[in-house]
Amino acid sequence: MMSAGGMAMDLWDPIDQDCEVRCEPVELEIQCSLHVTDHWLNLTFTERGLRSFVAEANRALAELRTAP
Repeated sequence: MMSAGGMAMDLWDPIDQDCEVRCEPVELEIQCSLHVTDHWLNLTFTERGLRSFVAEANRALAELRTAP
């Protein structure tokens, strides 16, 4: 569960090949938007935060590919 400014939110929608993904650098951050079902999920990363996210996603992808 994420919480920001007193508001908590969970998002459990599959992100598949049809999901539109946009990422662009804005000043010192990277802003990513994912079109999920009928809404957008917007994420803002620092460079270090995005590197950490990508590393964890790559680790999970490698694990998925080697699962029986």
